[in-house]
Amino acid sequence: MASRSTKGCNFITLADLEVKTDTSDDLCAMVTDAARFVLQFRSVIEIAPLQVYYSALSFTPSGSMLRKTFGKNVTNWVKDIRPEVPTDWDSKLQVLKGHWLEITVVAFSPDGKLLASSSEDHTVRVWDPVTGTCLHTRDGHSDCVMAMAFSPDGELLVSGSSDATVRVWDPTTGTCRSALEGHSCSVMAVAFSPNGKLFASGSTDETVRVWDPITGTCRSTLEGHSNRVMAVAFSPDSEFLASGLTDKTNTVYDSMTGTCVSALEGHSNWVRAVAFSPDGSLLASASEEKTVRVWDPVTGICLSTLEGHSGSVMAVAFSPDGKLLASGSTDETVRVWDPVTGPVVTRLRAIRKGSG
Repeated sequence: MASRSTKGCNFITLADLEVKTDTSDDLCAMVTDAARFVLQFRSVIEIAPLQVYYSALSFTPSGSMLRKTFGKNVTNWVKDIRPEVPTDWDSKLQVLKGHWLEITVVAFSPDGKLLASSSEDHTVRVWDPVTGTCLHTRDGHSDCVMAMAFSPDGELLVSGSSDATVRVWDPTTGTCRSALEGHSCSVMAVAFSPNGKLFASGSTDETVRVWDPITGTCRSTLEGHSNRVMAVAFSPDSEFLASGLTDKTNTVYDSMTGTCVSALEGHSNWVRAVAFSPDGSLLASASEEKTVRVWDPVTGICLSTLEGHSGSVMAVAFSPDGKLLASGSTDETVRVWDPVTGPVVTRLRAIRKGSG
């Protein structure tokens, strides 16, 4: 029965995608409501499907079509409990459970059909993001998995670990294509070149290694850093490779030759993240000094320093058109900037429940 329940859950969630074009609004609404029900209570349905009326339907939002249609079948003693429920479904579609320690990275495949997660439990999991099914759990690493990235075509998944190794996986089958050794300390960052021909790994051993993802050959080892490498990123044309370090600097290399193109100095604390603009003309770096700096990656000139965060800046990302730059900080805010002129366009802060 559990197997049939799993198949039924998958069918309902997939059916929701198919009826979006149906002319019947009522049908669309019912199937969408059923899909939300399944995603919310899947674990109950798969483990004890006969308990749906007791352990699931009673905790469904009061405005749910399923609750209105089948609620009369709930036994009286359960009705008397009257659990407090919301009026409608919230924005959370589902909760994927399986890891037993902190999750370090999540990443969608380029086509959006797979979702990968890495954890301090030494594993990499690959999920179907529509049904919530865990397709593979791979435990080849012997320590925390700290970094992960899909190849541009989605056919490979790379993970870096505190065990000082990098592993290349087939995300569809879960097979480990290769286990790459060479680093002597934790691998903190990995990134594929946009053309898919290379990937880079940054480590606390103060080096960046550039690999051939197919053969597993180390094409070059970029040395000369004076401290741990926390971030790596390729330029959109795959020509340049940038690294962010705990020695407060960024370095830009020629990705093919390993030659240092520019050394970017100016931060007064660790660099946590780096990102190229879509046209490759800018490089942004996020630092624990509470600032974001925007650089010319070729000349090494700092074009602007974006100030406003009250905590360490841990992440940066350009919008697809390159007109906006977002930064995330330990001050619990996301700031959206104009990367050319510098002013904050938007300041985003999540409102916690009970905070008013």
